[in-house]
Amino acid sequence: MNAPQPSPEPPLPQVLHVWRAMVVYGIAAFAIGFVLGLIRELALAPLLGRRLAQWTEFPVVTALVCFAAWRILAWRESWSARALLAWGAGGVLMLLALESAFALFVVGLPLAKYLEGFNVARGALFPFGLAIMLTAPWIAARVKGAVQEKV
Repeated sequence: MNAPQPSPEPPLPQVLHVWRAMVVYGIAAFAIGFVLGLIRELALAPLLGRRLAQWTEFPVVTALVCFAAWRILAWRESWSARALLAWGAGGVLMLLALESAFALFVVGLPLAKYLEGFNVARGALFPFGLAIMLTAPWIAARVKGAVQEKV
């Protein structure tokens, strides 16, 4: 007699993949920004000035965050457009929570000073980075052909 074969483990529902992607994406973006922010403040700003250092760092951070989205796509063969945008939005919210907590409670930055980093009229790039981060999973999946056309 043949012993019964264990049934294969069912795949994770898409919602769990999305939650995991949100958390990893947000933490990865925070870590990338943290490390490159240290390099910017300690090495680039004294050499180039604060504004030029920020403009130099921005494309590097953005490219690395987009690369993180590209790598996370490999967790599933395909993703729905809704899941990709939820993942991007959740990653942005995770990043904002970590960034805000660090700036306000660890560093002790006054709220008004922290909010200056969002003022595009004064040259802030952070909101543009957040917009790119929001859409990067969807764009990367479109390039890779990993977007489910039907939900």
